[in-house]
Amino acid sequence: MDKQMKKVYLLFMAIMLTLSLQSCLHDDKTTFDLPAADRIEKKVADYKALLESADDGWVMQYYTGKNYSYGGYTLLLKFKNGNVTAMGDVKDIEAQATSGYDVVKDLGPTLSFNGYNAVIHPLAETWLGSPDGAQGDYEFSILRATNDSIFLKGRKWHNEMLLTRLPKGTNWEEYMLGLATVMQGMNVETYDFVLGNDTLAQGTLTQEVRRLNVTIGDSTWSMPYCTTNTGIVLRQPLVIKNKKYQHFTWNEEDHSLTQDDLKIIQFLPKSHKDIDFWIGEWQLKTSLRKRIRLTLERGTVANTLKGTLNLNNVNYEILLTYDPATGHLELPGQPVTDPTYKYPAGILLIPASAKEGKLFGEGTGSLFFTWDDDMERAKAEDSGQITGHTVDSFFGVAYGEDLQPVTDAQGNYVYAFTLPNIQYMTKIN
Repeated sequence: MDKQMKKVYLLFMAIMLTLSLQSCLHDDKTTFDLPAADRIEKKVADYKALLESADDGWVMQYYTGKNYSYGGYTLLLKFKNGNVTAMGDVKDIEAQATSGYDVVKDLGPTLSFNGYNAVIHPLAETWLGSPDGAQGDYEFSILRATNDSIFLKGRKWHNEMLLTRLPKGTNWEEYMLGLATVMQGMNVETYDFVLGNDTLAQGTLTQEVRRLNVTIGDSTWSMPYCTTNTGIVLRQPLVIKNKKYQHFTWNEEDHSLTQDDLKIIQFLPKSHKDIDFWIGEWQLKTSLRKRIRLTLERGTVANTLKGTLNLNNVNYEILLTYDPATGHLELPGQPVTDPTYKYPAGILLIPASAKEGKLFGEGTGSLFFTWDDDMERAKAEDSGQITGHTVDSFFGVAYGEDLQPVTDAQGNYVYAFTLPNIQYMTKIN
């Protein structure tokens, strides 16, 4: 190439590069020609329009606790005209609450639930004795978005969360009913993790704290999960043999969660009994040489049993609680009405240790009744609530008109009845 041709070639390339650069600048004109403040304003407006574009709302995977150390919750959110309506599995799954919201600039586009919402804000409130509460957020940085997904990050606790557009025609009440059905079915804590025909491990899915814990091979997972209307979604996937498992469907028939070839199946020990098993007539074994009958029937509140304690031909009404995760009963301290009307202020059933000669407070200590299949009886065990002490008895302390314990001439408590050294109870056929 001679010098003249080389100059022409270089001039041609320079012109082409200039045109190319102008074209690129023209493509981004709508963004880069705007000042920085205006660009953020536009993003804020776009995000707000996106939020309000979902006619049936969004479902939010909401995680609490610093570094995802607490549980996961599911929120249904509908944004319209500066207000947000919410439902969720925080307290009452049937409750709805509407309050104000906004998308503000701050250090970047931020979704702010700036009006108190009875569904959302309890996750971010403080509790008595717990200044951080559940360590939840009500302000979220908007990281990025597509038409159907909005990725958020809590401003205070920095957990990342996801808003997903609900399918058109989603009925919120039906969604929450499905979620409640899944939660009721997942009432056992221990699960077997089965891949194909191979049982890999045993782990836990604990509803009370909404967390999964399992070790499979060399990998250990401890993380929150969110309950949906069809199953659960984990915060991050289980990775087994290079395959990811994160979205599980609940199967009521075999009480399992399934994704493809991985099944998480409820494990029921022989000691686990359904609440209906406990209904009926029982005989309570103590160190007293007398027959003590306990009749159990369903209580008016879920997972409670109303007990009629027949002692010395007097019927005392007590309340026991049923734990669906373990299948055992718990007998706590509690006030008891005096059917004889001898003690005007009634009776206080107080946990005690006959071995140590100690009475504990009403709200401290309890006994578990766990079924022993081999012995065919429900053995009584200390619940372990009082460090360094063992509950093995209950004493019915009598109270007088002055709302104080009744005492004898020596200043000792007067007992309406006692249940010393409770050992077990057997079912009466």
